[in-house]
Amino acid sequence: MQLKRNCVADVVALSLLANAAAAQTGEPHAARNESFVDNQGGKLHCVSQGSGQLVVMIHGFPDFWYSWRDQMSALAPHFQVVAYDQRGYNLSDQPVGVENDTMQWLVSD
Repeated sequence: MQLKRNCVADVVALSLLANAAAAQTGEPHAARNESFVDNQGGKLHCVSQGSGQLVVMIHGFPDFWYSWRDQMSALAPHFQVVAYDQRGYNLSDQPVGVENDTMQWLVSD
């Protein structure tokens, strides 16, 4: 449980620092790479920026990857930042039927 709390605290701190850096720099966004990855037959839309250690940004309801754009630009000089559209959002596949929207599928994404 302690590890989980530390990870959550680290993510919150990283997000706050990225917001502050993005607000201070006012620089235009660096180039982003868009792609699709396959998850057992379902396509997920991904956007990446930067290089280095991986940081994955996961949006909440009802957003999509774009809600992380400022944090991505601020973190990109130090990390490879990837934000993706969850199943059913924006450019990712939108499977039909409630059986395709269970926790099993959401966690595997």
